[in-house]
Amino acid sequence: GGKEALLLRLVKQFVLSNGNALDTLKAHLQAGDRVSARRVAHSLKGSAATLGMRALRESAARLEAALMDGGELETQVDDLDRRLQEVIATLQPIST
Repeated sequence: GGKEALLLRLVKQFVLSNGNALDTLKAHLQAGDRVSARRVAHSLKGSAATLGMRALRESAARLEAALMDGGELETQVDDLDRRLQEVIATLQPIST
């Protein structure tokens, strides 16, 4: 039906848009560009929220907050990376 088609389209878009989000985020951090890194985390948080991926959304929100307030990043980046990889691994077969 229509809802399944919409969900499938959203899942495909999520995988395409966010599959390399952590590489982009890490590149921004290496370049010292916390603003762009925060933008990536914010975008990922919104995409995860739209699809009901609570753990991923919360992880992205924690990283976004750490980027805003100068908090510790390594643990937050690692957590987000792990959660995103889990989601992509789960969604990849559906999205192809």
